[in-house]
Amino acid sequence: MVRAASHVADYGASVCATGVYRRRRPERTLAWQTVQGWLATWLADHGDLDAESVPAYVQRELSAYLECGILAHGFARARCADCTAEFLVA
Repeated sequence: MVRAASHVADYGASVCATGVYRRRRPERTLAWQTVQGWLATWLADHGDLDAESVPAYVQRELSAYLECGILAHGFARARCADCTAEFLVA
């Protein structure tokens, strides 16, 4: 059975009366925007120095931070048991 498009909420907001899921939208935070805007420059500047470069685990963690909570990097589709509304969880 195919559900009508009205059952699919804003890909992050459930329409269920028992509770509302809202995606946290990390891309709207100042911290995320700062890391996203300056990470490549910071890594390039530290890679050019003769001193120690940025450890690989720091680069991995900062890159993972930028992907966490972003639907384009993975999600799960969830359905409310009460109202059958579907929503995505990043």
